[in-house]
Amino acid sequence: MNDLRAVEPLINVLQDSTRAEFVRQSAAGALSRAVEPLIATLQDKDDKVRQQAVLALGYSNAPEAVEPLIVALRDTDVMVRWYSAWALGRLNDLRAVEPLIATLRDTDERVLADAAVALGVLKDGRAVEPLIVTLRTANGGPTRQNAAWALGQLNDLQAVEPLIDALGDAVEQVRASAADALKKLDPVAAAKAGLK
Repeated sequence: MNDLRAVEPLINVLQDSTRAEFVRQSAAGALSRAVEPLIATLQDKDDKVRQQAVLALGYSNAPEAVEPLIVALRDTDVMVRWYSAWALGRLNDLRAVEPLIATLRDTDERVLADAAVALGVLKDGRAVEPLIVTLRTANGGPTRQNAAWALGQLNDLQAVEPLIDALGDAVEQVRASAADALKKLDPVAAAKAGLK
């Protein structure tokens, strides 16, 4: 595929779960053939072009997209950073762990929330302590909610006490996510905390 104008419609097809499976698979195949031009497009001056390139690379399943997406985590455009965190989680490559941990210091809550999810998907123990800090200190409820979820995915008992503390969070979704993670991680501690 040489015409990058086709990227956005292909992404729309991929995201439309009402489309036939073979149509969505064809769209994914077309995007996978555009990896090199999409990577080059990450240098474009237009924020929206870079955003679409990041989304397409997330759907590409291409290992060669990981390093450029790691660089995109530091883009000046918040949407590019947000989509890059999502894309790196979707690509599920451990090279992204440390850069995603660093991204937990981003100033935008959407970026933080998706970085936390990506770290939960990657299931690497290096993320436990940074996610605990995020659970305890993030301003946004969605970020704390996603940090709690991610800690449940990491299956590390260091997270038990912070998750118990999060059961008292002011945001209902954070409490629910912490409860689910705690039940998964330590059913005995969950029962002692009054969870069923």
